[in-house]
Amino acid sequence: IMYHPDFSMNSGDWIEIINPSSQFTLNVSSWAIQDNEFYNRFIVPVNTIIPAGGRLVIAENKELFSAVYPEVINVVGSTQF
Repeated sequence: IMYHPDFSMNSGDWIEIINPSSQFTLNVSSWAIQDNEFYNRFIVPVNTIIPAGGRLVIAENKELFSAVYPEVINVVGSTQF
């Protein structure tokens, strides 16, 4: 979890989910994250797959995140919270 990143690397807040399996993909379609506010909920898009040994980033602001980390390709968002 990246919460309140350094000002010089303003990528917004983000969460990284890791698939530790070396053999199986992980389908995270329709998973939800939510904070303490009922309406602050993000549903992971349908057909979102984390490959074996792969990672997925859920970004507060996908554009900010991608500007700071352009090499990361498995990113969904924006959560807006």
